[in-house]
Amino acid sequence: MRISLPHKLALGFTGSIAAAIGAGILFLPQAFHATSGIVIGNDASLLSEVRAPGGLLLVAGLFVLAGIFRPRWAYPATVLGFALSATYVLSRLLSMALDGMPDAALLFATAIEVCMAAACGIALLRTGGGRKGARSMEPGAAT
Repeated sequence: MRISLPHKLALGFTGSIAAAIGAGILFLPQAFHATSGIVIGNDASLLSEVRAPGGLLLVAGLFVLAGIFRPRWAYPATVLGFALSATYVLSRLLSMALDGMPDAALLFATAIEVCMAAACGIALLRTGGGRKGARSMEPGAAT
C-alpha cells in the first residue's frame, strides 16, 4: 500500500526542517545560533559540542525524508520524526521552567517543533501506531 499524502507531508515537513537545522548547526554554528542572540565565539571545544548534535540532527532529518521514498522506512522514519520533535519540545519546556523564557526566535522554534511532533504523531495514529501500521505501508501488503 502507498503512503498517504498527509503522511508524506508530515515526513517532508519534519525531515526537511530537521535536516536544514542540522546542516546549519553543523556547518555554520556561529551564524545559525546568532539568529537567536547566542554568541558561540571560536572556542574549539564549544564548537565541537555544538556541531556534534547538528550532525545527528542532519542525518536524522535525512532518514525521515527517506521515509517518503522507501515505504518500508516510512514507519521508523515517522517514529524518529515524532521522537525527535517531541524530545525537543519537552526539553525546551523543561528549560523554560528551569531557566526562564528564551529569545523569541527559540519560542518560534518551539512552536514549529510542536507542529512537527503533532504531524508525525497524527501520521502514527492514522497508520495504526504499531507493527500493523508498519506492514500496511509496505508495497503489496494486505490491508
